[in-house]
Amino acid sequence: MIREVSAKPMALKRTHLPNTDWRVEPHAATKSFRVERRQGEAWQLVASFLVQAGECKPEERPLEPPPEPPKPPEPVPAQTKQPPTLKKKKQ
Repeated sequence: MIREVSAKPMALKRTHLPNTDWRVEPHAATKSFRVERRQGEAWQLVASFLVQAGECKPEERPLEPPPEPPKPPEPVPAQTKQPPTLKKKKQ
């Protein structure tokens, strides 16, 4: 864990140098990856493998017909009620 800030490049403890005698490189002609090992000044092919990750294309779905519009509510029949009156009732 790094716990300091400095303007100079920091030296990290326990740095591990990678093995530079092996490499993995993409091969455009065959669309594959090649594992190569250094022998002297030359690189010798050890293995090659194909990685197919698939397509980034969404699946096409058929268009569905739009849903039918909802039916309008049926009108409520008017009740035959007399309008309110301000007259007092006779007793």
